[in-house]
Amino acid sequence: MTRDALSRRRFLSLSVAAVATGLAGCNAPTETTPTAGTQTTAGDGTGNGTADGTSESVYTRVYEETIGSVVLIETDTGQGTGFVFDDRHLVTNAHVVGTARSVQVRFRDGEWRTGRVVGSDPYSDLATVRVPNRPAYASPIPLIEGEPVVGQEVVVIGNPFGLSGTATAGIVSGINRSIPGPTGYSIPDAIQTDAALNPGNSGGPMV
Repeated sequence: MTRDALSRRRFLSLSVAAVATGLAGCNAPTETTPTAGTQTTAGDGTGNGTADGTSESVYTRVYEETIGSVVLIETDTGQGTGFVFDDRHLVTNAHVVGTARSVQVRFRDGEWRTGRVVGSDPYSDLATVRVPNRPAYASPIPLIEGEPVVGQEVVVIGNPFGLSGTATAGIVSGINRSIPGPTGYSIPDAIQTDAALNPGNSGGPMV
């Protein structure tokens, strides 16, 4: 296997988790593979705050640390989710952007930008969108190091049914799954989750 192939496979193993979410987001809301792009956030694993509200839920912390970097992506034919990958690029699903050369991107506080699709791979269902002048609060979401484990708690953030900034929670149900992509190509190293995913979640992060 070439160095390029290894690099691409590593990227897919870290990131397709979320991009595949696009696939899950377009299919059933249960036991499906979620979107990609993931981030680690420390927590007590209980998801509970104190009765007096002095300690917020771990899910709330994850949401607040991530939501500024999650965007709505809109084309002439539909919409989905994406997330900030680096200083100039967003990552989403290829089927979210479709054949569009440019997309409209809405950030957390309602700012719109026009993004240019600079790369799309229908076989892995990944796409990259370049956006100029992103808001300062929309910082890149770091990818996790290593492999997730079955039973690990996760939060999926996206725009199901056009409802911006929606969070659903669950666990990692399985790893190293192989799922059919839109072209019929089998996408490797996908992450399975029981977090609810619906149309519009496609392309968003699982954190």
